[in-house]
Amino acid sequence: MKIAYCDHSYHRKTRSTLFLPSLLASEGHTVDYFWDSGWEGGTPVRFSNLEAYDAIVIFQAIPQGLPDCVARHHPNVTFIPMLDQFGIAKGPLFDLRRLWSPFHGSKVLSFSAAVHAIATSNGIASMQCQYMPPNAGRNFAVDGHRFKDSLHAFFWARRPSEISIEMVGQLLCEQQADLSLHVHLPADPGEVETSEQDVRSAFPNCQSLTISHWLESKAEIMRIIRDCDVYIAPRLEEGIGQSFLEALSAGLCVVAPNNGTMNEYIVDGVNGMLYNPASLKPLTFKNIGWICENAHRTAAQLLTNWEEDQGRVLDFILKPSSECYGEQHIYHGIQKGKSGAIPFRLKREMKRVLRKIRG
Repeated sequence: MKIAYCDHSYHRKTRSTLFLPSLLASEGHTVDYFWDSGWEGGTPVRFSNLEAYDAIVIFQAIPQGLPDCVARHHPNVTFIPMLDQFGIAKGPLFDLRRLWSPFHGSKVLSFSAAVHAIATSNGIASMQCQYMPPNAGRNFAVDGHRFKDSLHAFFWARRPSEISIEMVGQLLCEQQADLSLHVHLPADPGEVETSEQDVRSAFPNCQSLTISHWLESKAEIMRIIRDCDVYIAPRLEEGIGQSFLEALSAGLCVVAPNNGTMNEYIVDGVNGMLYNPASLKPLTFKNIGWICENAHRTAAQLLTNWEEDQGRVLDFILKPSSECYGEQHIYHGIQKGKSGAIPFRLKREMKRVLRKIRG
């Protein structure tokens, strides 16, 4: 099957969403990438460039020229919205019917319980799942993570307009005498980078304070993070939240706003800490060891769940949109003679049966 994968071009740099097309390609399907850079003044993706494919996956970035009803133009379209594009953390959720109406009769893959609820409440077939990075929770015991005499924390000031260094200073103000903190300063596009002086002003009594402006690779960032006990989430809300999930998988106590998707993974005081950004209170870390152990167990279980869900996710993306609705659903599009989804699903079912026979 030939699949068109349309995605936000920023993800091309971060590589945070490539797990899904990689999963499709691993099953023998051809995946062509369409990176939408219209958000930064570049070239947007047009829906007409995607229509010739057997299946279309639209990851967050909505292509130009989207029909009023996508299902009338193509029999297999999966839309994957991210929770943070709705701005729920910034206020009431307003009328989104204009956003959802083109996808009536199509499918939504939801990596958030909130997105799943929004999609289904707008009458669109949705499947919910939770992603976890590979090897999540599995290297915690191998690394022999030990807690130090002082608290070690990491904060990347990616979105100072959402979570400033002053806010982090208020959260950790009672820990400064016994705190070792690393602050990574490069900001996201459109944000103003936090100055070193602001960092030092927010933590005047910190036992140990280190600052970085540039790190050569993601591996170097992860090396610093894995040597910590606490990870301060950098954004008010996340779509999937790869960065905090990787910290969770390393057995760190994630400190995050009580917003999605963080609060869909973290239980306050059990496997992490949640706070109200509008009413900051100093945090205490009396049970940090127990919380980190629970974070490790949570990540390991969620990875098992994701691995079990992968077949279900593939089937959902590959089957025609009309199969996700009840008998009352009528597909109004033009069948283009595409094939592949049903044979693929039958092949997977035959593999399952054979495994049971052999096992």
